[in-house]
Amino acid sequence: TPIVDPEYDSWIMPRVTKSNDIISCYGAKAWEEYWSRAWCRLEALYAAAVPVEDGSNRAACFNKGVLRDCASAGHRPHFLFGTKELMTHRPPKSLPPLRNTHFHLYAPENGLLTCEQDRPRIQAMTARVRKGIKDVQPSYAGDRD
Repeated sequence: TPIVDPEYDSWIMPRVTKSNDIISCYGAKAWEEYWSRAWCRLEALYAAAVPVEDGSNRAACFNKGVLRDCASAGHRPHFLFGTKELMTHRPPKSLPPLRNTHFHLYAPENGLLTCEQDRPRIQAMTARVRKGIKDVQPSYAGDRD
């Protein structure tokens, strides 16, 4: 996702940890607006949940590395590249798939719409994809100290 950010030097990217993810940390106003939209969230959900068809043939289109590995595994990675990365000579930022915690925090049906009549369509499409997603349940199996 390209992000045009004329104020890229007015914010600092905090260290991403388990308690603050890149989606919420990236400080560009355009990113906040983009990620608040229901249709954008739905696109990210589909990319995370619907496998790439014929991934091995698609993988052959990429050089050795993360894109080839993702395509081979049937995944669609989501990258963020904004003015900040361009001007500071940094690589694109890899975003987590819209699953588990991220899916609940950024649910498409809760996103903003310019046409509220689209809400039932967003809800139906989200429900269709949600059927194939299994949330990871935190657990631990093993010895204790």
